[in-house]
Amino acid sequence: MDSVLCNIMQAADMVLFKLEALDVCLAVIAEVTAADGLSVNQAKAEILSRLWMYIDGNKETLLIHERNITILSRVNDYLRKSLHYIELVLHTLEGMQSGTEET
Repeated sequence: MDSVLCNIMQAADMVLFKLEALDVCLAVIAEVTAADGLSVNQAKAEILSRLWMYIDGNKETLLIHERNITILSRVNDYLRKSLHYIELVLHTLEGMQSGTEET
């Protein structure tokens, strides 16, 4: 049982390490998208002005931009929840291991 818990804890540590590496990558993506956010907002403004000229001509493009903005804003939430979950699992496994060592 102890070896199984140790293996699970090692796997959880590895997942946590990979999530932290993902966090670094997502931070870079966030920086790039923050810069791109300006161009996205400019593109959105341009599309809106075209919409006034063409009335409903570029609705699909506008919806695509809105969807992309929403997806990018959710990436950070997903990462935060994932890290929290892995930390909880690791804490639980450590508690289980210390419980088996005491018996």
